[in-house]
Amino acid sequence: EGRPARPVGPDADGHVAIVQVSYQAAESLCRSGGSAELRVTRGIPACSFESEPFDEDPGWEISGPGDGWEFGIPGGSGGNGGPDAAYSGSFVYGTHLDGNYSSSAGEFVLTSTPFDLEGLRDAELRYRRYLNNEPAYDLARIEVSTDGEEWTEIWKGFGRDTRWEEYRLDLPAFVDDQSQVQVRFRLRQDGGGSRSG
Repeated sequence: EGRPARPVGPDADGHVAIVQVSYQAAESLCRSGGSAELRVTRGIPACSFESEPFDEDPGWEISGPGDGWEFGIPGGSGGNGGPDAAYSGSFVYGTHLDGNYSSSAGEFVLTSTPFDLEGLRDAELRYRRYLNNEPAYDLARIEVSTDGEEWTEIWKGFGRDTRWEEYRLDLPAFVDDQSQVQVRFRLRQDGGGSRSG
């Protein structure tokens, strides 16, 4: 027996209904009866463990040729011309914030400071992206590391974004319960055309 679901939200944690379930057994296995509350969710329940709002420069490491990664206020034209505003607040990390990234061959690399994921498992990277790189030539990658030396790729590809979009990537199990998890964003320029980045 039980009661019908009562809508509750969605709550801040994503729950949309709570169902109270009661049960009883004619023969005792472990318990002869009881009740439990079942929370029904939409998607995967998640809570923010670490967050980087970019209200000020967090001091991530930038390397590569000129007109690569920068921290500041975006000066694109919108659409495929890159963002004309941050998703929230004023600041972003981006490649050459008011034009196309350099057409010089090389690799632009942005490496986060360490995130402490102790006590967490099955983590995901959730971020907003506005990517416009040269298709088939200028490959973008995202990698993670627990020591800053060995890096594991979790995504690679190209983008033709015309607005900020949310992306979610599952992090590999080796980052579970680690205190020095870093994320690295790479854009390889082949020396030909360039885009807004």
